[in-house]
Amino acid sequence: INHLKNKAVISVKCSQNFIDAVKQKIEETPNIIESRVAPIIIKEGAWVGVKATVLLGVTIGKNAIVSAGTVVDKNVPDCTLVKGNPMKKISNFETLI
Repeated sequence: INHLKNKAVISVKCSQNFIDAVKQKIEETPNIIESRVAPIIIKEGAWVGVKATVLLGVTIGKNAIVSAGTVVDKNVPDCTLVKGNPMKKISNFETLI
């Protein structure tokens, strides 16, 4: 995780689908595609539930809640509860904070 802000919570056994950038020169294979890594940003006060999978390039917003087992494949707005696979928005609770 590249950017984890203050007061963010990540549960035990939370996996991160993270791909390392590999750069190798292989003379036998001239058409190698270069891999790139995109940052995962979890903002202040966000919660990520047990066994959630956060894909590359995703931002989890301030005070957002990601339910257990969720596959986070796109950005989660601030003060939003999401769950499932595919991920679905359940509630926006901005007015409660």
